[in-house]
Amino acid sequence: MLTNAAVAVTLLAPVIPQDFLLFEKAAKGPRKEWQSWQVSGDVRRPLLVNPCWRKRADEAARVAARTVGFTDEVYGKAEQLVVYRDAGQARQAMNRLRADLKKCADIGKGHNRALNFSKPLKLGDEALRSGSRYFEGGQVAVVARKGAVVFLYAETAVPTRRLPAKQFKNVLRWANQMAGKVCALPQAGC
Repeated sequence: MLTNAAVAVTLLAPVIPQDFLLFEKAAKGPRKEWQSWQVSGDVRRPLLVNPCWRKRADEAARVAARTVGFTDEVYGKAEQLVVYRDAGQARQAMNRLRADLKKCADIGKGHNRALNFSKPLKLGDEALRSGSRYFEGGQVAVVARKGAVVFLYAETAVPTRRLPAKQFKNVLRWANQMAGKVCALPQAGC
């Protein structure tokens, strides 16, 4: 039986522990003047794979979120972990993402045009790999769900429509690392 003090400590414990994400410690460390790290706990921030350019996420379904991004002159990488109220809400977020990837496969015009591709992936409870191409650039990403937790890894790339596995070497490695680590969160249901 839990005492009132134990219940209070449990309720105050962070949903996502500090330095839980793979890039968080590096974000605190030394960097060159042309490099930038950003760390955000904003639950309103859309998923980093955002083919329809949504301005906000459905934060009512979210309990916590953390996003870490790195940029330098020609390269960027990012990770995001979102904890939803339950596995059903997280599943809905993944379904919405897949629908957006189809709906906005070709969006915008001219230098604002973006092409988005995706394929299913076996990781966690469900996952996909995606590629986005836009004016002078693009990104590859892996988005996975384990229970009520959605995690995402992305990096700068110029993907092709076939999304060959070799273009996903880094993001797959990071996503697989997080797939094991995320089991430390009770919301993952491992």
